[in-house]
Amino acid sequence: MYQHNFANCGVLWLTVVAACSGCGLGQPREPDVGVRRTELVDSHVMLLTFKKAPVALFWANPSTGGLPGIYNDRQCGATFVLPQEHMATWESTVVDGRVTSLTIDDKPYDIQKGNCFLVLYRDGTTTVEQLSVDLAAAIPSPEDLTNSKFADALQPLAMQHEQIRKIVIGKPDP
Repeated sequence: MYQHNFANCGVLWLTVVAACSGCGLGQPREPDVGVRRTELVDSHVMLLTFKKAPVALFWANPSTGGLPGIYNDRQCGATFVLPQEHMATWESTVVDGRVTSLTIDDKPYDIQKGNCFLVLYRDGTTTVEQLSVDLAAAIPSPEDLTNSKFADALQPLAMQHEQIRKIVIGKPDP
């Protein structure tokens, strides 16, 4: 005959109930790092933020989209979808608003040399161009950026920077 000792089941049940009931208390805490994204012309653009302040900008062209992922309070990354089933992936670590590590397709970049990254796909090859951009001036209000407001903020930025205007947007000099 089968017998089972249920003496410890009550403790286990209380532990599970207590753990699950704590899940609903208050609002879930928003991570310090975040990613805003939008599309502009045939580009997909992502803005890395720390406590809603802009830290770095990633601009993939041409791209049909991207999938950002927040790993924890300091680390996040994303994958851009490029033509012909190619992908480009970036990952970063942000500590106290400063990018301490940044890689694009496993190649490290020094954020001190520029905070705007053009991920360009041409003829089967992905290249990265690094620019220095005043993101605080370009992105006026990150805390309420919807996709359309983000795209609107990027248009003047693209016109101010020749590399973005020529390579990403494809518009000639004015």
